[in-house]
Amino acid sequence: MFESNDIYAIGLPTAFTFIAIEAAYSIWSKKDLYKRAGSYGSLGLFAGNVLMVFLTKGLIFSLYLYIFKFNISDFFPEWLVWVMAFVLIDFTFYWYHRASHRVIFL
Repeated sequence: MFESNDIYAIGLPTAFTFIAIEAAYSIWSKKDLYKRAGSYGSLGLFAGNVLMVFLTKGLIFSLYLYIFKFNISDFFPEWLVWVMAFVLIDFTFYWYHRASHRVIFL
């Protein structure tokens, strides 16, 4: 499975390639198809997405470190900790995915 860094390493050159193709075709066909503002907007959205992913990962990692201090695994049997982790992680991803369809920030 791809990680976000892999996707950005593939996505950025792909975006630049398609922008260059669009600009070249616009010049070659003498049609005014290429707009710099559109390219800047796309690249700005791409940069904003990268920034939000890294900020989100940093905040989540900080939360993990904070929760780790409490070490709840001492209170429950190991198998139950695994079951709770599976359910809570799935629950978290579900709500994050659902919220990302409603909240532009996500």
